[in-house]
Amino acid sequence: MNQSADEIYHFYKLRFQIEFIFRDAKQFTGLSDCQARDVKKLDFHFNASFTALNIAKLDAHRQH
Repeated sequence: MNQSADEIYHFYKLRFQIEFIFRDAKQFTGLSDCQARDVKKLDFHFNASFTALNIAKLDAHRQH
């Protein structure tokens, strides 16, 4: 593995952004509340959850 310290820092920074997205989706948009078993229904729920999160973040960004 031949990565510079800057590259490693960049990858960790990206990784934690992904962690924050999943945390917010679980806490605020019900990502983990789906009880469906059908793959299409689960897919719809996950997409709706992340879409709601993106809209909320966009709205918050526009207000500042």
